Amino acid sequence: MTSPAEQQNAAGSYDFEAALTEEERKVLLGTGGTGAFLRDEGQPPVAAQWTDGTFP
Repeated sequence: MTSPAEQQNAAGSYDFEAALTEEERKVLLGTGGTGAFLRDEGQPPVAAQWTDGTFP
């Protein structure tokens, strides 16, 4: 079983952030940005569904 933190680290291994501009990083990773929304709202249910094998 893989924890959400381990899954996030696996995604980070692609190092896509290196290709982003500073402005893009702020939008994607900043508080209230797209990344924050996905991390806070999307990742928990998706991680649980992945682990359980119950994608809708």
